[in-house]
Amino acid sequence: FALWPYLRRAAIFGLFVALFLGYFQPFGMSRLPNRELVPVVAIFGFITFGCLVFGGVLLPFLFPKAFSEERWTVGREFAQTMLNFLFIGTSNAVAIELLGFSQLPFGKLWLSIQGGTFTIGILPVLFFLYYDQNRRLKQHLRQAGQINSQLESLSAKAEYPTDQKTAAEPNLIVLSSERGKPELQLPPYALRCICSDGNYLEIYYLQEGMLKKHLLRNRIKTVLPLLEEDMFVHCHRSYVVNIVQVRQVTGNARGYELQVAALDFTIQVSRTKASQVLGLLQGVYAAQ
Repeated sequence: FALWPYLRRAAIFGLFVALFLGYFQPFGMSRLPNRELVPVVAIFGFITFGCLVFGGVLLPFLFPKAFSEERWTVGREFAQTMLNFLFIGTSNAVAIELLGFSQLPFGKLWLSIQGGTFTIGILPVLFFLYYDQNRRLKQHLRQAGQINSQLESLSAKAEYPTDQKTAAEPNLIVLSSERGKPELQLPPYALRCICSDGNYLEIYYLQEGMLKKHLLRNRIKTVLPLLEEDMFVHCHRSYVVNIVQVRQVTGNARGYELQVAALDFTIQVSRTKASQVLGLLQGVYAAQ
């Protein structure tokens, strides 16, 4: 989480609200002389800034699991936006009540201010949403394109690492159930990925040129120590991938996905793991 960019954005929102209120002067503000109007709109701008910092900085600090990048979705982002509107609208209603700008009962005032807060705030929210999505899309497409150019170069020369058995028999990976019973032995180059599905792991591997799947009752955190760190990466909370078997990287506004040799589905990369995964990919293929 980048604190300074978020604080800067919160300040922009606050400034937008202050300028909007200063220009249109709703809620009886038009009756105020200019010398009083400026500090009043500054108060509401500061309220917006403070509420955004509370919802975007303090709450994630207090409840890190709920705001984890690994679990972050568009739905959660929408919920956080609505929560910010609730914080700002409620704080504005309290401020208007204390300043005496309205004679309405607080309940009606609160509902009115919530509607006004949403109307004013939705414009910058949509702008920054579009800006973020477009920026992420361009960044992910650019980085994916750089990686894919390296992969295509190696593909043309048929020099993908560890596609074939080495002269010496490699150390086998022994995967056991949660009770410690060995169920699957395979060389590292044969293992394509591991997918977590509740209390089970789906092991995808190549055997005699055929893709096979083995269902193992265990958890990713238990089998991770058995895998070579320079070959396998925990790219998502539900996936471990053989990094040297990646054949293509696709990028979109949400992040990256990996196409692995012999698999007919893509592997997701979480935003917190993106830099690590791309760095490992560049390192692996730069060495070839």
